Amino acid sequence: MSPSRRLLIGVCAAAVLSLAGGRPGVGEPPAPPSGEVLHRGFRSPVGMAFGPDGSLYVANWGGGTVERIAPSGDRSVVATLRSPAGLAFDSDGRLHVALYGDDEVVRIDASGRHTVVSGLNTPVGIVFDGRGRLVIANRSSGEIVAVAADGARTVLARGVPTPAGVVATADGGFVLANYGGGIVRLAPDGHRHDLAGDFARPAAGIVVDRAGRLFAVDYAGDAVREVLPGGGSVVLAAGIPSPVGLALGPDDALYVGAWGDGTVRRIAPPDSRPAQLRPTR
Repeated sequence: MSPSRRLLIGVCAAAVLSLAGGRPGVGEPPAPPSGEVLHRGFRSPVGMAFGPDGSLYVANWGGGTVERIAPSGDRSVVATLRSPAGLAFDSDGRLHVALYGDDEVVRIDASGRHTVVSGLNTPVGIVFDGRGRLVIANRSSGEIVAVAADGARTVLARGVPTPAGVVATADGGFVLANYGGGIVRLAPDGHRHDLAGDFARPAAGIVVDRAGRLFAVDYAGDAVREVLPGGGSVVLAAGIPSPVGLALGPDDALYVGAWGDGTVRRIAPPDSRPAQLRPTR
């Protein structure tokens, strides 16, 4: 980092502390970090996922594109689509994109765009589960839908309050981030269990790391929170303007897409804690 950049960061930090009333007092915990800004210029980034080559893919909702950020930092447009939302890679490394405005999920490969599922209701978050099914947070219908490789659909849950994010766990269950509610565990038998109701408003970004810890964005709270095994959550990073996207990197750091300022940020791997939910892979 150049001396001028360090000086600029120091001046900005001092200004923020001044506006906030100064440094934390004795015995007060320090303010959570807001993450390192890696990239700017996105327009409402939503879905985020790392590809097999270590590149970060970002659904640039407002810009109508899906962009690839290579490990070198170079950016390129992978596809031009209308209202791209959730992103997920299947076991063969193929990119899938939920199209919120077109009510479908498409696959993007070297030969172009291929519709995988249509007739949805503003799909947002998507994930592949341990059985290879594409699982979709069908926001407007309040459903979680699983689509098998042969196209067969199964409604896993109904009456979900505007589901936006979904992540699969190794036991065959799921965790849902509900825009109109909190974080909910969907057990393999279909039963639901409230995990955290202290989010101001969750969004699409939700991940389980390799240690089994669960993280989700708090869109209205400008934060990324860790959901605790015993219930409730704690703030991991704050001061992120309207975070929506969230991905776990190969380096175990969290990568956040902020709707409010069009940035992609990196949050260093959090301290180790006991595992709670093992990821599918």
